[in-house]
Amino acid sequence: MNLLFEQNDEKKIINIKKKLQKKREVLEKDFFKKPLGFRACKTNSHIIDEYIIELYSILKTKDQRLSEQIIVCAVGGYGRRHLAPYSDLDLLFLHNSKLNSEILEEIIKFILYPIWDLGLNVGHAVRSENESSQLIKKDHIIKTSMLDARLVCGSKSLFNKFISNYKKNISGQARIFFKEKVTERNKRLLNLNSDFFRNEPNIKENSGTIRDINLIFWALKIIEIFYSKK
Repeated sequence: MNLLFEQNDEKKIINIKKKLQKKREVLEKDFFKKPLGFRACKTNSHIIDEYIIELYSILKTKDQRLSEQIIVCAVGGYGRRHLAPYSDLDLLFLHNSKLNSEILEEIIKFILYPIWDLGLNVGHAVRSENESSQLIKKDHIIKTSMLDARLVCGSKSLFNKFISNYKKNISGQARIFFKEKVTERNKRLLNLNSDFFRNEPNIKENSGTIRDINLIFWALKIIEIFYSKK
């Protein structure tokens, strides 16, 4: 795979950036005319999707096998299409272990650098199929983040394979997983209630706010995984 950065690539990326910036300007104007938060977040998620897909398409011109080797997924709020204008952008790169480390690093840089250039805060993780399976068993946060995983670009069959393995790994522990999420929520509220310096409600962490809404959706997904294996 020839991933050498070419001058023509830079021109393409500049044009893609300009298109994204124009779309976000339109989104901002529309929001102030009609401030619908959920619609704005969903549209913003779609705009970022398009940006990443176009960056990925430049890489595909260098090697058509790319989509079968590495995929880009949205996780967290971005995975749920709840991406606010100044929210962190959480990305997950999943690969099939056939790429050598140098090429893998170049692919990641090719996609991340133009996003950072826009001033967006990006959190990202890079995992192989085996690494993903192992971490899901050990790490509660990673296990939760995969509930929101959404394919942005790359092979749908490869993504489905990762998700299928994920569901197999947690299906037998679905009840425990659900209890862990409830316990986590109770501890969070306990910590908030012990904060005597808090002068205003926390619309993300307080009881009945965004975290609890997320918990409802996570619980439904966990229940679906549990009963799909029956």
